[in-house]
Amino acid sequence: MAGVGPSSISFGGLKASYVAGGGTDASGNSSLRDEETNTSISLSDFRNAVFTNGTTVSASGEISINDDFKGKTFKSSGNNFVTANFNFNDDFSGESDRLYPVSSASSTTAQTSSEHKIARLFHSNVTYAYPSILLCPQPGEPTIETEDDAEVWIKMKLNTPFHFQIGIIHKHQSSWANLVTNALRVRHATYNDRISLHTYGYIIHAGHDVESSTKVDELTEGTITNETTTSNYHNRIGTTAGSGNGFGTVASTYYYLQSDVDFYQSKTSITSEYYIGMKVNYYEITLTGNITDGSSTISNIQLSGAQLTDTDNVYSGMYLSSDDSDFPSTSTIIQSISYSSSTSLIMGNELIGSTTVIHSGTTKTVTFKAFGQRLEFQYTDDSFTQPKNIGPNHIILPRKYRTSSSGSNLDIDSWAFFVGDSTGGSNTGIFTIKDSNPSLYPDISASFIEISNRFISATSSSDYTGAYDVSETGIGLSGNYQIYIGIKITASTTFYNDISVAGVQVLDSSNNVKQTWIFNTTSGDNWQTYTSQISGSSTIGFPITPQTASGYSYSNITTLTGTTAQRVGKFSYASSTGSSYTGTAGGISGSTGEFTVGNATISQVGSSYYLYREASGSSRYSGTVMRSPSITLASGDKIRIAHLMVGSSNSQMSANDSIYLGAYNTG
Repeated sequence: MAGVGPSSISFGGLKASYVAGGGTDASGNSSLRDEETNTSISLSDFRNAVFTNGTTVSASGEISINDDFKGKTFKSSGNNFVTANFNFNDDFSGESDRLYPVSSASSTTAQTSSEHKIARLFHSNVTYAYPSILLCPQPGEPTIETEDDAEVWIKMKLNTPFHFQIGIIHKHQSSWANLVTNALRVRHATYNDRISLHTYGYIIHAGHDVESSTKVDELTEGTITNETTTSNYHNRIGTTAGSGNGFGTVASTYYYLQSDVDFYQSKTSITSEYYIGMKVNYYEITLTGNITDGSSTISNIQLSGAQLTDTDNVYSGMYLSSDDSDFPSTSTIIQSISYSSSTSLIMGNELIGSTTVIHSGTTKTVTFKAFGQRLEFQYTDDSFTQPKNIGPNHIILPRKYRTSSSGSNLDIDSWAFFVGDSTGGSNTGIFTIKDSNPSLYPDISASFIEISNRFISATSSSDYTGAYDVSETGIGLSGNYQIYIGIKITASTTFYNDISVAGVQVLDSSNNVKQTWIFNTTSGDNWQTYTSQISGSSTIGFPITPQTASGYSYSNITTLTGTTAQRVGKFSYASSTGSSYTGTAGGISGSTGEFTVGNATISQVGSSYYLYREASGSSRYSGTVMRSPSITLASGDKIRIAHLMVGSSNSQMSANDSIYLGAYNTG
C-alpha cells in the first residue's frame, strides 16, 4: 500500500509504499523501482517524493523518517500548475478578433506573438454569441491531465449584463483547436461539456454532499435555499455538468441550489473588481476497511493503521478500486462517508450517481484506493485576501462523458480552464490572471478591519453583567509590531456607544499563547491611547490607516478624568459606566487562560477594570485608537480580543462598523 505506517518503518517498507503510490518524482526513482527486494537504498533516494497531503521530501538537508514519512501516503505522479504558470494565448480563443490577449488592462491591441496575463472581451466584430478562451498552464498548451494539480486566480472586471462563464471543460474533440472552433464560441455556461460558474450568481454542478436548508453559506453568510439533495448530487454521466460532449444543456435541477440562480449575484454581478479561483487537486489514497456480503457499506476504514478522519483528503464522490477480486467493479464511488470512531462509507455507482453498489462476495477486510480530482471554486473581493468557497464544497471531476443522450460513455483524457462570454447580447469585460494566490489573512498593517462579534441590546438600565465575547483574527505579519484597537461611534445617540475591551491575547498558529494583556487593573499593561477624536463618516470603515495611527502621539491610559472634551478622544479605565443602558459592570479575571473564541465565552468579574472610550459628548462616526507595546509577530499568529458592545435597543451601535483592529511595524 502507498501509506506509511505510524511505527516499525523499514527501508523496504518505504520502498514498497513509494512503488504502490505510483509516483516517479523521487530523485532515486530508478533505484526504488528496480523490482528488487535486496538492493541497497538510502533515504536520499526519496528526495522530492510527493505525498497526498501536499508535502514533499526535501531536496536537500536532513531527512527524518519520523518527520518526513510517518503516517503519510505517497502520491502518484502529476504536474502541479500554480497560477503564475497560466497565460492567455489567442490560438485558444473562441473568437480571436473579439476576445484576445492584451498587454495591459487599458490596451485594446491584440497580442498574437506571445502569451499574456490579460485578456479583453469586446462587443464588436460579433460573429459568435459565446466566445470563451482557454488558459494555458504551459506555453501553447491548455492541457490539465487527469492526475494533475492546478490552481489559477483571475481578476474579474466586468460590465452589465454580467453574463460571463468561468470554469473547466474536457477535451471531447480531437484537439483543443477543434474544441475552440466547435464548442467555445457557440456554447454558453450550462452546456454539459463543462463545469462552470455563471456570474449571474450560480454554479452548474451540485457537488457531492447532501446539504441542509439550515446551512449558512461561507461566502454570503446567508442561509442557502433549494439545497442540494440526493435527487441532484453526484455525477450522472450524460446528465450533469462536465459529463457530456455538449450535446445538450444541464437542467437547473442539477445546479448547485437548483433554481436559485441569483444566490451569489451580489458577489458576482458587480462592476467592482473581484477574484475567482479554480483549484484542481488529484488525490490517491490507499485505505483498508471491512466489507460484508450483501452490503453497500465499507466500515472501520483506516489510513496507515488509524481511523480515517475528515482531514485526510478523502471526499464523497471519489472513485474506489482494489486489486481484491471480490471488490465491486471499477464504476464505484463514495456515495457518502461518515467520520467517527469507526469511519464508514456507502458505495455508489459512478455512472448513475445516486444508486448504491452492493458487495456480492466474501466478508473480509480489504485494501482499496480512493482517488479522483477535486475541483473547487473560490472567491475573494478586491482586497485579494481571505478567499472563501463559492458554491459546493467540492466537485469530483467525472472520468467519463456521453456522446449523446443515448450514446456511448467514453473516457475523459484531459481538462482545461476557460473564461468568457455567456450571453448573445452586448458584453464586455477584462480578465487578469494573477501571479500569486490571495493571502489567507487580512493585511491589518495596511488598513484597520472590523472585529465586532455582535451588538447586545441591554434589557436593564443597569450595567450589563453577562460574559464577554471573543473575536479572533489570523494575521500574515512577521516582525516587530504594535497592535492598534480603534473604536468608532456609530449610534445616533452618542452616549450609548460605550464599548468595553477587557483583554487582548496573541497566540501562535498552534494556539500556544504568546502574550496576554488583561485590563482588570490600572497598571502593568503598558498600552497607550491617542487623546483626540478622529473625524469620520457614515461610510463603513475606520477613519484612518494603521500607518496614520503610528504617527500620532500617545499617552498612558488612566481612569476617567478631565472635562468631557478631554475624555471623548481617548481610552480610559472604568469599572462601571454610571449611565443607563450603556457599557458593562466589570472586566475579566487576571487569571484567565487561553481566551475561548465566540459569544459569551469569558465570565465577567464585577467592579474589575476594563478599557473603553468615553462616548458622551463625542461626534458621531468619529474614532480614536489605543496601541500595545511592541510585540514580535509571525505569519499564522492569531489576535483575540475580549469585548462587549452593549447599548440601547432604541439607538443601536453597528456590529459591522464599531471595533477595529490594526497593526504597524515598529522597525
